[in-house]
Amino acid sequence: EYPAVAGYALARSQFLEFAKDADLIFLLWGKGCTNFKLAEEIGRWDRTVFLDGSELAKDRRYDHEIRAKVLSGEWVDNGKIDRGMLSKCSLYFRREKPYVHGITPLPYGIESKFTAHYDPGIKKDIDFFCVFGQEEYPVLRKQAREALIKFCAGNNFTCVTEKTKDRTEFYKLLARSKVGISVGGGGFDTARFWEILGNNCLLLTETIDIYEPGSDALKYRRIFEFKDIDDLNVQLHKVGALLKSGYPPAGLTDEYNAILKGHSSKARVMTVLEAARAKGLIGSVEPVPAGNAECAIIVSSCDAFEDAWRPFFTLLFRYWPDCPFPVYLVTNEKKYNDSRVNTIAVGDDKRWASNMKKALGSVPAGHILYLQEDYFLEKKVDTAAILRLFNEMKDWHAAYLRLVPSPKPDIVHAGGIGELSRTAPYRTSLQGAFWDKEILNGLLKEGESGWDMEVKGTERSRAITQPFLSVTDWALPYFRMTAIKKGRWYYDAVQLLKKEGIDVDPTKRPVEPFGEYLWRRLTSVPLVGRTARRIVRKLFS
Repeated sequence: EYPAVAGYALARSQFLEFAKDADLIFLLWGKGCTNFKLAEEIGRWDRTVFLDGSELAKDRRYDHEIRAKVLSGEWVDNGKIDRGMLSKCSLYFRREKPYVHGITPLPYGIESKFTAHYDPGIKKDIDFFCVFGQEEYPVLRKQAREALIKFCAGNNFTCVTEKTKDRTEFYKLLARSKVGISVGGGGFDTARFWEILGNNCLLLTETIDIYEPGSDALKYRRIFEFKDIDDLNVQLHKVGALLKSGYPPAGLTDEYNAILKGHSSKARVMTVLEAARAKGLIGSVEPVPAGNAECAIIVSSCDAFEDAWRPFFTLLFRYWPDCPFPVYLVTNEKKYNDSRVNTIAVGDDKRWASNMKKALGSVPAGHILYLQEDYFLEKKVDTAAILRLFNEMKDWHAAYLRLVPSPKPDIVHAGGIGELSRTAPYRTSLQGAFWDKEILNGLLKEGESGWDMEVKGTERSRAITQPFLSVTDWALPYFRMTAIKKGRWYYDAVQLLKKEGIDVDPTKRPVEPFGEYLWRRLTSVPLVGRTARRIVRKLFS
């Protein structure tokens, strides 16, 4: 019923066959779009987990009569408890109160997009942040904003209260704020609550009503609760005194790390998996490994190349499913929505070297595998061979090991590895390569382009004593070293993607004309190319 996304979607019949044999089936509630019919066809209720994201709309969560109807099963509108799913499914998780026996609370968590613009070194120069998507309900939202403006004006504090032009501006301002104010909208569990915590702010929130009474899941020193507008004014003065006497409070960083660990999206996933394990649906749950801690993949890109991200990552995970390294994508503001990809948003483009320097600071590994967003894999990667090469690089104490022989090494050793002498051209070629991160960072010069790095960086590298290495044959099987040049798709790159079931949008980026492609391929053959070029020169001389 929905458009297929290459590498991720199955035909309905294939999906049914796969689902019937799956360990877990997740059925997610959505407003009018939950596919209960498909779940019935699968029929594996013993393996089905229901995730109920419904909420009592607008101010209904304050209505005790309606809450009583929800608990008794009389309520049939948004926010109801689905008794059918409760009786059928092995596990039932619900985002909002009220709960009944058999339901596990599973609120929102801190998503990576919430923290995309937060940096521990950022200067928090805004005292209070209070921005809501709408103020129609509950009335406490509007009251809170007005009370904050009055308080800040009378006590010499800065505040942000106006709606931002977009989500990026919203997160940039929140990242600079010391205190955030949260008041629920349709339900208590609003994204704002978790966005504020995710940006290492103090939190002023209406009385927390997520977990059952007595729970200590949200007992943090940074959280200040209020039950009404009068109580908010009391808390504002308390927090204001704290800001003036010594912000940030001691231990705030450790507490922030504990919040990220306990309330991230990953933590919510682990809650579901641990419940499934306790129920006997799956085996022991081990945390998903972060990958090889010694090395990480950095995919160099920017927002202007967003159209290449889906093809790149589809082929990366298709042809390297057992990749042992964590993956990072360098962007300006945007995010690629895949849990296997960590986005490093560096902000406004300051040219390749400056962007890369900033990105390297966000990667804890001591080595990186450098790739670019148009290095499209077209064959399966031999992981054992890649790890062998990485270990050899470490044994050599090398600065660099190029995984594509372009150019080839001028000093050849045994085992498929050669050395790039100090006089070798393109010694710092930006083809796929392992780098010692510290050495790479030292070679980068603010404001330079990638082309500068390959030419000027090569000159700078001649002073480095650690060896620069290269394979003698391709170790990473990606398309012709690049798929995009001068802002255009190579014609044969588009043909590769079509073969892989991946479409490109020619309105976003033009495609090399077929005639130019033929000429390029013809002139790339040394003898034929020289002859063809001589003929053209004679014809037009």
